[in-house]
Amino acid sequence: MPLEKKIVAGGGMDMDTDERFVAKTDYRKAVNCRINASDEDSAGTVENIRSNKHIINPNFTSGTVIGSYEDLNANVVYYFVHGGITGTDSIFKYDPQNELIETVLQSNILNFGKHKLITGVNVLGDDQDKFPQGLLYWTDDKNPPRKINIDKALTGGYPVIDAQTLNAIKYPPSKHPECIGASSGYTIDTTFSSNQLKGKSYQFKYRWIYDDGEKSTWSPISPVYIDNTFSAFYNITGQTQNTNNVLPVKFNSGHHTVDRIQISSRNTNGLDDFILIADIKKSDVTEKVTLNSTATVSAVPTTFPGTLGDDLDCEFYFYNDGIYSTIDIIESNMLYSDIPHQSKAQEIVEGNRLVYGNVVTGQTGVDTKSITLSAGQDVGGSAIANTGTTTNIADVDVKAMWNAGGSVNTNSQGTKRQQRGVFYVRWLITPPATNCFNAYRLSVSDLVFSKTIEKDGSLFGTKDAHDGNLGVINMSYNSGAYGSSTSTWNIAGNISSQLANLPVLQTNITNGGQSQSTSSWNVRTIAADFIQGTSRLTQPHNVEGSLDVNVDTVTFYPSTDGSNTYVNMKVSMAYGPQFHLDQTALLFCEIESTPDNGDGTSIYSMSTNWHPHQSTSAHQVSGRANTHALCLAVNEVGFAVGIGYDMQNLKRGAGRFKTSNVDRFELEINDSTYATTGTCIVDISSGDAGFMTNLYNAYHTAPITYSNTSDILGNSQFASICPTGGQEPIVPSFKTGAKHRFGIVYYDEGNRSTSVQLASVSDVYVPKNSDLAAAPNPAGNFGEWHIDWEINHDAPSWATHYQWVYGGNTLTDDFIQFVTEGIYDGVHALKDDGSGMGVSNENYGDNILVDISNINQYAEANGGGVVSYDFQEGDMLRLVLDQNDNDPDATTTVNVASTGVATLVPSSLEFKIVGRVGQKDMADIIPQTTSTPIQTGNGVFGAPFTGVQDYIVLARESVLVNFLDSSALAKSQFTGWTCEIYSPKKKTDEDKILYHEFDEWGTVSGGLHTAVDDTTTNTWAQNQTSSLPAKGRFRRGDVYLRNRVTRSSKLITPIESFHYSDNFKSDYWGKGRPNAVLEDFKRTRKFATCLYSEPYIPNTNINGLNLIVPDVSFQEFERSYNSIQKLHSRDNNLIIFQEDKISKSLVNKNIIYNMDGSGNIGTSDSVLSISSPYLGNYGICKNPESFASHGLRIYFTDIKRGCVLRLSQDGLTEISMYKMKDYFSDLSVTILKEANFDRYKIKGTFDRKYGEYIVSYDKILGEQSDPYNPVIEQVILPASTLGFTEKTNRWNSFYTYYPEMMGSSGMGIITYIGGKLYHHDIGVDALQNKEYNKFYGNDVSSDLWLISNEIPSNNKVYKAVSTESDDVWSVSIENKHGQATNVLISDFDTRENIHYAQVLNDINSPGGIIEGDKIRSTSALIKLSNSSNLITRLFAVNVNIFSSERNNK
Repeated sequence: MPLEKKIVAGGGMDMDTDERFVAKTDYRKAVNCRINASDEDSAGTVENIRSNKHIINPNFTSGTVIGSYEDLNANVVYYFVHGGITGTDSIFKYDPQNELIETVLQSNILNFGKHKLITGVNVLGDDQDKFPQGLLYWTDDKNPPRKINIDKALTGGYPVIDAQTLNAIKYPPSKHPECIGASSGYTIDTTFSSNQLKGKSYQFKYRWIYDDGEKSTWSPISPVYIDNTFSAFYNITGQTQNTNNVLPVKFNSGHHTVDRIQISSRNTNGLDDFILIADIKKSDVTEKVTLNSTATVSAVPTTFPGTLGDDLDCEFYFYNDGIYSTIDIIESNMLYSDIPHQSKAQEIVEGNRLVYGNVVTGQTGVDTKSITLSAGQDVGGSAIANTGTTTNIADVDVKAMWNAGGSVNTNSQGTKRQQRGVFYVRWLITPPATNCFNAYRLSVSDLVFSKTIEKDGSLFGTKDAHDGNLGVINMSYNSGAYGSSTSTWNIAGNISSQLANLPVLQTNITNGGQSQSTSSWNVRTIAADFIQGTSRLTQPHNVEGSLDVNVDTVTFYPSTDGSNTYVNMKVSMAYGPQFHLDQTALLFCEIESTPDNGDGTSIYSMSTNWHPHQSTSAHQVSGRANTHALCLAVNEVGFAVGIGYDMQNLKRGAGRFKTSNVDRFELEINDSTYATTGTCIVDISSGDAGFMTNLYNAYHTAPITYSNTSDILGNSQFASICPTGGQEPIVPSFKTGAKHRFGIVYYDEGNRSTSVQLASVSDVYVPKNSDLAAAPNPAGNFGEWHIDWEINHDAPSWATHYQWVYGGNTLTDDFIQFVTEGIYDGVHALKDDGSGMGVSNENYGDNILVDISNINQYAEANGGGVVSYDFQEGDMLRLVLDQNDNDPDATTTVNVASTGVATLVPSSLEFKIVGRVGQKDMADIIPQTTSTPIQTGNGVFGAPFTGVQDYIVLARESVLVNFLDSSALAKSQFTGWTCEIYSPKKKTDEDKILYHEFDEWGTVSGGLHTAVDDTTTNTWAQNQTSSLPAKGRFRRGDVYLRNRVTRSSKLITPIESFHYSDNFKSDYWGKGRPNAVLEDFKRTRKFATCLYSEPYIPNTNINGLNLIVPDVSFQEFERSYNSIQKLHSRDNNLIIFQEDKISKSLVNKNIIYNMDGSGNIGTSDSVLSISSPYLGNYGICKNPESFASHGLRIYFTDIKRGCVLRLSQDGLTEISMYKMKDYFSDLSVTILKEANFDRYKIKGTFDRKYGEYIVSYDKILGEQSDPYNPVIEQVILPASTLGFTEKTNRWNSFYTYYPEMMGSSGMGIITYIGGKLYHHDIGVDALQNKEYNKFYGNDVSSDLWLISNEIPSNNKVYKAVSTESDDVWSVSIENKHGQATNVLISDFDTRENIHYAQVLNDINSPGGIIEGDKIRSTSALIKLSNSSNLITRLFAVNVNIFSSERNNK
């Protein structure tokens, strides 16, 4: 009888092939069979399955396992349990070696979802100090990505576990640090003798360093803190050295997981990057840090704590006295870490970076169109001090004397001695009143000095012609500002030092060769101007010949008479030749301090036929009677003092004066400094020689003095500023005449923010005062502008805080305010044709010229680089304040030049600037012809033009023309007005405008906004309620409102500036982190995008796993392949499993494609390259839980395409094609038709012991059914589990365990059911013997379906069956004709370990198993089954057959 032997070693299940063609070693199906592998030493046999074992978890109650992860390094398993309605969400750690389960975390803070499987899990790091068991990271696509320190969790190291503990994003401080010193944020440390903060401004930010080494992002940036006690405007000499030498920086110590606090600062006026100034360890504080107890700090405490608690406000005391390091620029600029809100996939690449895939990022804002904004000035608000009053200096003295000195010689005429003249000017320094500031102008106007000598060298010769020289000083020095804390002696000394450092005066004016027949002289004068700190002295203009007026020295020094303090100027002439004392003459001169006849000239006149030694003729002085001066000629040296008394006649003779009818010369001496007091009378009746002797004897050591010198020194003044209640020295404000943009930004705990949200009207106009009918503030332009806001909408539900952001003004990024010395009709400004001679018919007659010389003059005096101007196309000029610092509003009048009638200034006070004289195509201005008289000391369009003047050129706009006099040479208008030049901004698209945080921060609770400002002290502030809006006020804008000591004709004027100080670059207004309006920015699922973190570097303090740089650290993959479901790192590649494609991204490399399409791999700065897809249109669908890997092989399912796949070095292989295609295809069709695709689970794991990929499909129940609810429902699709073995590259067996989740371990697979852990292949019975065929405590059978198809074309009759096995297996046989029979275990007869039985008849035919038909067919399906709990092995199955005789009997 033929025998068919079935040995299945090396085969596998074949559910595709017709029975007649099934290979000899293949089988139709196996259930719970170990084939081609063995629990013992029986590979090649069919072996039953060892039981799984329930590992008792004492802390488990109920739930569902939703994720399992094997930590290969530690050989442990972590699994995640959803507690359900009655249980608690948990994370457990399973040690398979010791069969021990520990609780990592059990808390509903985990917020697991039953259908939110955790398929992205990693354990990273093994820092022995911080996390010896590593850090566990996971993501479930419901909660934010999370992380826990395993060791701390297991050992109770967390006092509290909350969201901040768990979330992978490490919360940063939500609010900026504050400087809370009592003086503008500063305070004093009297024990610290130096001041390293002086002259600087600072901003601060801080961050938390967490216990596992993660750094949070930096907090928002603080306002700018500036020490105004060192402002050059207020205190040029400074305070005591340690005044305001420390900044108490308030910060919060943070969560209990915060280990350290790092504080950084930047010197804003230096535009420095942020530097790290403190690294404070909470458990060991070594810096000067205290706990905050007061709103402001007045002094530095003397004791400091050694530790800091959690979530406490503290102060760090910053001295700027250390050596600091810069901070990482990428970290510094990172607004937030872009850890996603949710992520489906997670993986570690290169062992040190986290990658998240299929992420939810961004924040969705709310409708903010109901926000209202309005500009205003409050009467009681902060304002800078009014410029106050300008007062003539009360005591200004001019003194003159001569003294004998130098060499002495004696000849026949007697003793001769060198003589020289000396004159003095002094100014009384009036001290600033308490809390006031003074600025001083020291002025000399047309102070004349002279000398004369006959051409033959003799004073009293016979010649009629004489040479004479007149020198004139015009000086105007404008000081800085001095506060009441500075003594008058220091003020006088400081001013004297500044004057002394200027170039020596050269005041040489010449006139030569005048004969006695000349009726008058016109002496052109060149003034030495002390303006803007520079000597503006030109060379002398020679009328005829040249004889110099020689000045030896000019000195400046302070003095005091015991009660008053003065600044003194002493001008000493050079010594002349040796003459006898009686060889002294008097020279007459006249001074006019105002132009004669309005023609712009000053005239020095002498009468006709004048000669000093004529004895009889009287000579009448021409000109005004009260503006004469006494001119003394001592030998060759002459000097003049404008003392202004009435001197009508000069009598003949040797300089004899006759003031009335008394022959005497009478002058007053009133200064005790010169040791002569009272009236000194010089008797002149003794004749010429006696007069001169007496005059010399009286005044060679004491000066001629006159106190009422308004004609010469009337412009010597001081201006006082006295801030009163509510007034500040410098007030932040908003640029006037401009619109200002504002938006609002919402943040979550991680500072992840919305884009800028705008109101329906998001910009607000701040008017310039000329826009207003009346200034809303009594202080006018001197009061700050603020912006009031109101929020009427609810905040987003996810928001924890909000910040206002500022987009700046829409007018300008660059402007300068200055004082003009005049606006001119350009008709008299001759253009230089390049020859220096000019062309008389080419002038600036088509233009208006504005004097901007104050800009350069101020810059030269003050430095700092802030006050400067460079012309740009499109620049505009504004008139801001008139000469009295009044607003040029509708009530301001200016005289029309042509009529002299006061006329309203036009309301539109902006004019286009077309150029600047001397730049580009704007020619220089050359002097007018020398025959044309000009204003003394002015030089506007004059000869010679010195370069002092600087002009911008306006188009000849009619609105200004009426105010300018074109008939008079260089007649100015608007002198002393404050002007503004600004460069208009170009229009910018909204999405390109940067908005910055600017210290306007508030919290959100329940969707309601708290006010930014304190509602108890600020009436404008209001918290939002269900019925009331939130209200607040912006008081810090883009400009500073302050007074400037202009060093111009207007001593002090209020100005706006982007800069806090003119003395250093300080254009910071608390500008914080940037943001922008992004219309499409919202919380979005980026299903094809991966984000990657900064690296973790073992054995260092660098753990960047929580930091993802927004808009930088990402890679977007092909969206048409749909969502990323799983990420897997292999060989420095990241495998991306999308629903419909599997791709590879290189890590830190790029593929460089050649022209032929081939590719080369090169290094890259990008962490992830663009993806390179694997061949084959396969994906993982939405079943990342089907993923399993071992070595270089990866397994997963693709339910859409009805297949199971392996990814290995040879690419993608459809392993479901290995004689199981029909099965998987039919399975997929049913699943796609009947299952909730988003919730249907296909679990996968790899059994490393047996080299088997195991995949388990959930059952599908009817509606309302739950796969794990014991309530029986209609089963649409039963659950199934089966394995694929790499040994034979075939599907091996089905299994009758249907877990809710599976995992692997080094000691067998793990499955979970009902939240309980079962370790497979380790089952034992009560006697601790190995146990088989029992899953989850239930007995199962091992079943094998063999195909008998020997000689497949012939019908065969099945007579007997035998099994070569350890134990008897029951047998059933059926064929395609519907025949079937059973062979019971009891039917077998065992002989020599072979079990024999007769094949009984067809149970479905008449007569049944005894009398029925024989089993007859070309092939038959033989099922063997064994339920033993002991190991059993089946080597072979033998079937006895014989050819059919074509009948049924």
